[in-house]
Amino acid sequence: MKKSVLRGLTVPNGGHAPCAATVSVAFVAALLAAQLLPASCGSTPADPGGTPCPCKDGVLCVNSQCRPECKSGGCPGDTECVTVEGADLAVCLPPEDSLWIPMDAPKLPVPVDLLWSIENGVHLWKHKTALAAGFPQLVAALGGEAQVAIRTAVVSSLEPGFQSNPASEWPPSCGEVRTRECLSDANCSQQLGSAGWKCEAVSASKMVNLNGSINSSCVFRCGGDGECCSEFCFGGECGEDQSCVDEQCKDATVAPCSHECLQPGGADDNSVCTRPPISADCPPDVPAFLQGESLSLFRCLAVLSLSQSIQATLDQHLNHLWATLSPDGPHAEEAALFLRPDADLSVVFLGDEEDCSIDPDFASPNFTCEKDTDCPDWEAGLVTCRTDTYYSQLSGKPIKLCHGAIKKDYYNRCGLLGDFQGLEHHNCAYDSDCEDCQTDQDCPEWWYCKLPTSGPPASGGKCRPNLYGLPNIATFQNPPGSPIFSLAALTPFRERLLSLKKDPLQLFVAAIAGDGRPLPPDEDATELPSLISKACLADPKLIACAEFVQEKKTAPKSCILEPGLEDCHPYRTAKLACIRECYVASLGDPSNPTMAGMSYISYTDEFGKASLPMRLIRLAEMFGTAGAVYNFSAPGGIDAALLDLADRLNRRIYRACLPEGYTDGATVLLVRNLPDDEAGAGELLTQGPGGDYEVLPSWYACCPQGQPDCPTPGPAIQFHAMVEAGTTFEVAYVTP
Repeated sequence: MKKSVLRGLTVPNGGHAPCAATVSVAFVAALLAAQLLPASCGSTPADPGGTPCPCKDGVLCVNSQCRPECKSGGCPGDTECVTVEGADLAVCLPPEDSLWIPMDAPKLPVPVDLLWSIENGVHLWKHKTALAAGFPQLVAALGGEAQVAIRTAVVSSLEPGFQSNPASEWPPSCGEVRTRECLSDANCSQQLGSAGWKCEAVSASKMVNLNGSINSSCVFRCGGDGECCSEFCFGGECGEDQSCVDEQCKDATVAPCSHECLQPGGADDNSVCTRPPISADCPPDVPAFLQGESLSLFRCLAVLSLSQSIQATLDQHLNHLWATLSPDGPHAEEAALFLRPDADLSVVFLGDEEDCSIDPDFASPNFTCEKDTDCPDWEAGLVTCRTDTYYSQLSGKPIKLCHGAIKKDYYNRCGLLGDFQGLEHHNCAYDSDCEDCQTDQDCPEWWYCKLPTSGPPASGGKCRPNLYGLPNIATFQNPPGSPIFSLAALTPFRERLLSLKKDPLQLFVAAIAGDGRPLPPDEDATELPSLISKACLADPKLIACAEFVQEKKTAPKSCILEPGLEDCHPYRTAKLACIRECYVASLGDPSNPTMAGMSYISYTDEFGKASLPMRLIRLAEMFGTAGAVYNFSAPGGIDAALLDLADRLNRRIYRACLPEGYTDGATVLLVRNLPDDEAGAGELLTQGPGGDYEVLPSWYACCPQGQPDCPTPGPAIQFHAMVEAGTTFEVAYVTP
């Protein structure tokens, strides 16, 4: 039988048109309502053998009808052999039938509510500037109808709702600083090439931390705007002929220079070069929710006025996030306006310090109170004053404590604090009447068995807190009752976020954070470039590092020398886990808490020092393929993160409902007809995570018309690229 070949399709000459018109995809400013088409039209003859689906041997179930295969033989009766190249499909069809079912007009693009949770401390000013500068490329890449808002994590006078107060200037603490090993100003000038760089020195014994990071730094001290101009503004433009810098900087106060000299107290000793924030010219009435043309004002929201205070509750990304979005929270009315029912919700965290969201039931004896206003950050609704049962029993009288607060001594050490696991577990951590034990295995996770220093060992000991093995967090219990096992668990936050949407497909969570990098060993084959100390590798209680040691024994040498290679994912993942664990452990090393307390996990000249917000990373990882983690200390920094984020969101916001007839396990053949294609010249698309599309078993938007909350929504197609206007699609379902 003579056949004609179309792109990806082979059909008999005179192939028949679908029995219903194919629906075009049209993109307009508003989201188009989908037109419901019948899954099939007319009656389709059953299998010549009369067997309904499931079908007998040698017969395929195609679009819910049994069809004979014709790979190795002819077709019975007046049926003709139809094949689909690339799909290994050849079935017999009557002349009046089409293999393809027109697909509903895709409900595209899916709108996106994009919420940024941005740490608002002074040290993050460079990150926010980079985010504001790179955001337009994210907006340009998003095909959906985007709505953007921002909230902050730092506890200050700011309420935990949506923010809209652009920064008009930077404080002196936002000056140009470079982390370098230095003991004198000469060390800085030699490394950075200018006499203006001065050393912020530490003693040689405290220069390098336990994890290999550096504590000293170089800061540029200026005598006027002209010196900032010549150092930071025009050097790149002048190239080798640096004589042009002086001409450019003659009148730095009016020249288009990006930096100015601030001299707190009028002294050069404290002077710094700062650049004005990218939001300096923003209007004071920026809306909290940005849409359409107002998205250009994102730079105004991203660069909020900085908080320089450290309240007792510290950075609480997650507690503040839920206070902002909760339908029963203090900002419920705003949250309802932001969370559009048919929109996806994407939450992106930006931070370089650990989340310190305290469990609301945790109470520390550091904070006694009589009323809520006695508690730090009570106005944000995160802390309450109430009678504490445990301490009231100990004292024999009612004791009121602030629940949900810890003291600021734990700034940058929240990674050492375990999750709150109920009052019994919490109280046991603070007294000596804990579980009896003979070995560490008798104790809960992250506890150890403390045996008596005198007496017979057979008498046993008591379980005591020992998070991460290497550091003994109990060393820092001054006074007793400081906040070990005080953090809110992560799983409930995941469940709360999922509860905001009808369908899990509508939620995406990402973290752009400071993180370690699995770099290759240095010339001495040590792990220090990756911030892994020898003590971490030698401590069997550091689980991730112990696993890394084993992984390294069997890893290919090429991966050890270059972990970034494509085939080195297991080794790279194991090494990064050890880097993270070693960093957190070093923060609490009891032998040298001051030096370890200044550690950081990464450094770049672009963004400076970074601690590890491991809880934000873990939360994003809990969402699997609906989550992402980015390291702004990696090559490309925040720009690279934004580009990948745009690609991931684009892959998620192009979906279309499948016509009726799909059953679990069926192979879906999908044909795309572009607007300029010749009639019937469709292209067979590839299915799978690395292909053109995936099949979603159900999507809330695929309910029948008039039933937006049906219990069993229909299946859908998740496209992996933007869908061009005017494109049409056809599908076929095949089950062996």
